[in-house]
Amino acid sequence: MGSYTFTDASNDQYAWIENEAGETVSSIEPGASATLYNAGADFMILSDSGSKLYTATPESDLNTPPVVADAEFSVDENTENGTVIGTLEATYGADLASPVTEFIVISSSSTAISVTATGDVVVMNQDVLDYDAGLTSIELEVVATDRSGNVSESAMVTVTVNNLADEASEQPVVEEPKKKSSSGSLAWLTLLAAPFAFMRRRKQK
Repeated sequence: MGSYTFTDASNDQYAWIENEAGETVSSIEPGASATLYNAGADFMILSDSGSKLYTATPESDLNTPPVVADAEFSVDENTENGTVIGTLEATYGADLASPVTEFIVISSSSTAISVTATGDVVVMNQDVLDYDAGLTSIELEVVATDRSGNVSESAMVTVTVNNLADEASEQPVVEEPKKKSSSGSLAWLTLLAAPFAFMRRRKQK
């Protein structure tokens, strides 16, 4: 458990913590979450023992945009609408940066795939998601925004479309077993029977 005090010698309050119930608290349990609010001025957090010192710079942190990295995914052609094929993640460029509010697609090479506000990469149009029609990959340019209105640098999301053997021309060719010709056997029988026929004629003379 951590316990923090955000006042100076004059008892001016620079920051405070609210738990999930919206109550101002001075400590939180390990694993619990809380929101740190501040008055905008820089302040320091000092541990009880004085061994650790953290300098908070909320004003500059609030102006730091989130970061979204390029990402690559793959999906089979004709996958059903609404299928989630991956999720984007945004990181914070500063310790006290504002929370990310949404992801926005600013350009896309196809309507088959899109990105939701929460960062899910989803199939939007399975009829267009057709490898055989020439759609082998899709590129989307995405940004993330935070609560302070900061916008990240754009990230490129690349989705590779996997081909399926769903066309008649893509089906494997099954060769029928070749039938053995009987002409060769008949020829041998004819040759074998010829001497007997010749001997019969000689006896009849």
